[in-house]
Amino acid sequence: MSAAGESPKTPDTATGVSLRLPIPPSPNAWPSHPFALGSAKNQYRKKAWAAAVVQMIPFADPPSHVTVEAVFHFCRQPRDEDNLQAGLKWTLDALRQRQRGNLKWRHGLWLNRGYFVDDDPQHLTLSTKQARVGSRKEEHLELVIRW
Repeated sequence: MSAAGESPKTPDTATGVSLRLPIPPSPNAWPSHPFALGSAKNQYRKKAWAAAVVQMIPFADPPSHVTVEAVFHFCRQPRDEDNLQAGLKWTLDALRQRQRGNLKWRHGLWLNRGYFVDDDPQHLTLSTKQARVGSRKEEHLELVIRW
């Protein structure tokens, strides 16, 4: 059930979906120690996956190619374009179907599901934008996925 008391949407014949997710950490703020980095990455991926699944059930057989528009809603100074792109790595990794490595952060019924097959250029086209909001509580990442 979503926050509004509605059931998650199912991926049927729709042409796209908009997901509201937590802002990923800037690559400049990523921990330098490998264990701390892995832990931070898994914590964020778990949050992003949980937020996405509540809004729309992921695909068992995702579309072969999607277009993703990422809109960062910040109240502070905007990020550089290269930081936006790099900061999306953990988010895109969390939502793709083809997972690699330890998947302890992604458990449950939807282990082999995703919103797109993979995050490589063959399967995904990415664009980024930034928008202003009034406070930190309003900060979020909006991913618009079109297939």
